[in-house]
Amino acid sequence: MATFNQIILVGNLGKDVEFKALEGINVLTFNMAVSQKWSDKDGNAQEHTDWFTVDYFTKGEALKEYLVKGTTVLVEGQMVSREYEKDGQKRTAWSVRANKLQLLGGKKDEVKNESSDAPF
Repeated sequence: MATFNQIILVGNLGKDVEFKALEGINVLTFNMAVSQKWSDKDGNAQEHTDWFTVDYFTKGEALKEYLVKGTTVLVEGQMVSREYEKDGQKRTAWSVRANKLQLLGGKKDEVKNESSDAPF
């Protein structure tokens, strides 16, 4: 049986990107807000925002200066989980491992495209 894990998100960064240099690869980590807007049955505007943690692995570091709070981005990747223990209880944290990142505007008003060449 074939399996498939892909997520596509468009949203805004909640804060500036965190940059970590590892052996031969860089990790850009950021939180992004994805909002949904609709009108309820009475015509009142409603909104719900989901927050996603995104890890983007890249050999370059050029994008980090553009990934600031408020920037609109498109992210494609996979949902991944990790288990950890806190206060004696096992917990699961979910994040997005992005393999494509596109700047759509916002703070820097420049559009950049990048696809990861990371081995993930």
